[in-house]
Amino acid sequence: GVVIVATAPLLLPWWLGEAFAGEAVPVAQWLTIGVVASVIAQAGFTFLQATGRAGWVGRLQLSEVLVYSVGAWLAAGTWGAAGVGGGWSARAFVDCVALLVAANRQVRSVGVPAFTRAQWLGLLLVPAGAFAAVLGAETAEAGVVLRSVLACVAGGGALAWGWWGLIDRQTRAGWLLRLQRTP
Repeated sequence: GVVIVATAPLLLPWWLGEAFAGEAVPVAQWLTIGVVASVIAQAGFTFLQATGRAGWVGRLQLSEVLVYSVGAWLAAGTWGAAGVGGGWSARAFVDCVALLVAANRQVRSVGVPAFTRAQWLGLLLVPAGAFAAVLGAETAEAGVVLRSVLACVAGGGALAWGWWGLIDRQTRAGWLLRLQRTP
């Protein structure tokens, strides 16, 4: 996702032409952010469905329809297609947080360790900071090098958080041992 957000200003004009890319770049960036939030939300969505909480998921998503519909209509009139993309991304992010919070509560009821505060912080701040940095570089009309560096830093931060924040010590040690044995 970070790579698409960072390279959209370069690739879309090359692919679609300058005339179309001017409007398409911010839309592509906003939609990419929303897709990443939706992908993360799938973990909570799937867990809640699998543990018999499908009704709660349905009510959450049904409640989002009216709010998003009004928001999309207002955003389209004010900011055009980019505003609608930003509104959809905001809805996807709210959906992601709600599903993960509900799944985290449900996890406790089935005896699986819930997320720690550090894991929640990383889950929410690393991607948000990565996209904010990349979009900030874009709005400052930064060059390709700065966008690429920010994308690499954001991706590295997400990988580091995943390695140390989500994977327990015993699992990491097992993976490293297997890597050492691989010819």
